[in-house]
Amino acid sequence: MEKMSNRPWLASYGDIPKNLSYPGCSMYALVRRAAEKYPDTHAWEFEGNYASYPSFLAAIDRAARALYALGLRAGESIMLALPNCPQAAELFYAADRIGAVANMVHPLSSPGEFRRYGELSGSRFAVTLESFAPKLCAACPEIRVITTRISDALSPALRPAYRLISEAKYRRRAKHLPVMRWKEFLSAGKGATLPSLRDTGCAPAVILYSGGTTGITKAILHSADAFNAAGLQTMAANHFCHPDGHRMLAVLPNFHGFGLGIGFHAAFIHGCTVMLLPRFSAKGVLRLLKKRPSYMTGVPTMFEALLRTPPPRRLNLSSLRGVYSGGDSLPSDLKARFDAFLAAHGAKTVLREGYGATECVAACCLSPEGGVRAGSIGIPFPDMCLRVCTPGTEDPLPPGSDGELCVSGPTVMLGYLNDPEETALTLRRDADGMLWLHTGDIGRMDADGYFYFRGRLKRMIVTSGYNVYPKELEHILAGHPKIAAVCTVGVPDAYRIQRIRACIVPAAGISPGPELQAEIAAFAAENIARYALPREYIFLEELPRTPLGKIDYRQLEK
Repeated sequence: MEKMSNRPWLASYGDIPKNLSYPGCSMYALVRRAAEKYPDTHAWEFEGNYASYPSFLAAIDRAARALYALGLRAGESIMLALPNCPQAAELFYAADRIGAVANMVHPLSSPGEFRRYGELSGSRFAVTLESFAPKLCAACPEIRVITTRISDALSPALRPAYRLISEAKYRRRAKHLPVMRWKEFLSAGKGATLPSLRDTGCAPAVILYSGGTTGITKAILHSADAFNAAGLQTMAANHFCHPDGHRMLAVLPNFHGFGLGIGFHAAFIHGCTVMLLPRFSAKGVLRLLKKRPSYMTGVPTMFEALLRTPPPRRLNLSSLRGVYSGGDSLPSDLKARFDAFLAAHGAKTVLREGYGATECVAACCLSPEGGVRAGSIGIPFPDMCLRVCTPGTEDPLPPGSDGELCVSGPTVMLGYLNDPEETALTLRRDADGMLWLHTGDIGRMDADGYFYFRGRLKRMIVTSGYNVYPKELEHILAGHPKIAAVCTVGVPDAYRIQRIRACIVPAAGISPGPELQAEIAAFAAENIARYALPREYIFLEELPRTPLGKIDYRQLEK
């Protein structure tokens, strides 16, 4: 750990503990502890249904026995491509119960992305909703696919109507697929004996995805220790160490580090009731806000959407103890407008901005309660260190200097799966032996230890809270026979914060126009996840270049 003189933020901690004790166990073990401690508390609420902590633990064990009976073993990975639903939480902890690795994947991924995630992780099994199964089965024929439905988690009273209205068309499409249905899956585990519970948390437990320093999607490998540390730090940094009876509104998806590490794990290990929302919609969030949650996480686009949607009558937000923004820079105007919205509906808290990276699970830095500074991403969590370095080195810069943000602490990843070169570029030790995560982000620290985000070293577009890597989009689009050259950039957008612009040079003899744009857009829709699709297309005779001959991204952004 760095010297106290190098951690000026500690002076702003107040009663936040400077150091925490970490259990060194599986994630499942902490959920089991919560179930024993809070037997009368709801673990989750979902579309009018709910489960107590003991019944949630029993469902996890049932899923774990089924996975073990199918042949999943410690160290192997299982792809989970699910929205925020009870099955996603049960399977996440079930995989950890048997020592397997949860490979968290966006269910709206394109076939190519499914294939890549399967190859990177070596997953032999996958679980997804029935509606996504045709695409996943076609992309990964070597993976055994298990399907479930939203209706599987609904109360018996709501289940028939939901299946008739919302799931009938998907049932027809999936009828002849070589998949195992949810009921059959659970039945397979009856009578199975689970292995002994791991007594350590240092082994690989979770795979998340991000772009690394090169902007090409990497599989990030995390231990249970990292997720446990993130959950304990989050609650300690918010003065909520004993939140029995508190409610977490889980808006961010479980394949997002912020959503999984904070919306799920931090809440479950502390006995919170997790209010599951399978798909973001402003109306859906406002409906759940009427049920008086204690905490809510989101990205700037979500908060903007809430402000653009008329709230319910007599919306009372006085129950909110914390509202947190991450995933992208929070515009000062949006923060001011959302703070006014909170105050107008009785909230005693404000929107607090944090900072993190998927490579360190989620947030590692947050504006302290009562100590929010304009434009700041806050101060580090307990046991986390942030440092501003000269880019490409481990040399720290003095306060007030712009440089690369580097992170050290117990939530830092194990590394990029099967990519030692990229891992070595990103995880580096300094002269004192401390391991630092080089984020590729530019920031600075003031004299009091508050940090400020300034920009990115690596090319990355953040749209609606999702990280999109231009190199990957360009590689896909360049496969269209009528495209000679392509460059994708992010441009300011009032709602998405950034939208994706594709700048295209047509192949020789191809005329630009609406027909070509429609053809390319259809090609993109077949090969790119929906959230990463370009929102506008520009046709050029050639791409602009810098004096050194590189593509001038700034010119294309303008």
